[in-house]
Parts: sequence; C-alpha cells; structure tokens
Amino acid sequence: MEIETGEILSEITGGEVDSILLAKERIAGLQYKDFVYPLIYSSEVNNEYLSAKIRGLTLKGPLEYASYKNYLIYNYHEQAEILSNKLEVYDSNAEDIAFKDILNRSVSNYAPDSFFIKDSYLFYVREKVELTSINLI
Repeated sequence: MEIETGEILSEITGGEVDSILLAKERIAGLQYKDFVYPLIYSSEVNNEYLSAKIRGLTLKGPLEYASYKNYLIYNYHEQAEILSNKLEVYDSNAEDIAFKDILNRSVSNYAPDSFFIKDSYLFYVREKVELTSINLI
C-alpha cells in the first residue's frame, strides 16, 4: 500500500499469508523461549504443599507459583497489620524452604507477576527498585 495515497500496490496471496503467519508464530515462540512465568494457584491444582501453605495464611489476592526442576517458587500477598508481598522457594528434594524474601513490605493492593525464571535464574524486583536474581542451580 502506498502510504500517502492509500493505493494498493500488490496483494498478498493465500500462501504468502500462511508464510507470514507461520513466521510470526516462530518469532513469538523464540521471544519467550526458556522463560517460566508464574501461574495462579487454584483448588484444581493438585499440590499438597501449596494447599497446606495457604491454609495458614491470610491472603489478599491469589497465590502465584511456578515449578523449575526440584523447586516450587511462589509468591503471595499476606494481610497482617500491613499488606506485604512475599516470595518463597521450596526445595522438594530437601522438603524445606531453600530461600525466601519480602518483595514489598508495604503495598496497597495485589500486584500480579512478581517474578519469572530465565535460564535457571529467578528474577524479581525488591521494594520496587532493586532487581534481584537468584541462581536456582
């Protein structure tokens, strides 16, 4: 299409459309390759550890979790005197918490997508200013 006049210079045929769509899918797939993003925990998820964990908490918003190798990484917003956003890494081999941190000590609302994993590194932002990375291997 000619930008200034709007005149159609050529038309894309069916085969070309398929090729363009396939190329876009491949590019989109590469963009997020090796990333792990958290999912929202629900009662449909069959995880005894998380089920037990949330029973003892006063949550505001959902718990988010991701699995990577033998680790279960999750964060949640807990309402006590103030609302705080906490992150924990559970090692299923050791059956213990391997790491924990407070992402935000005082927040006003639930904020989703507090962490992600790329190439064995757990990334998150602490107190809205400090990018933190933990090697999970």
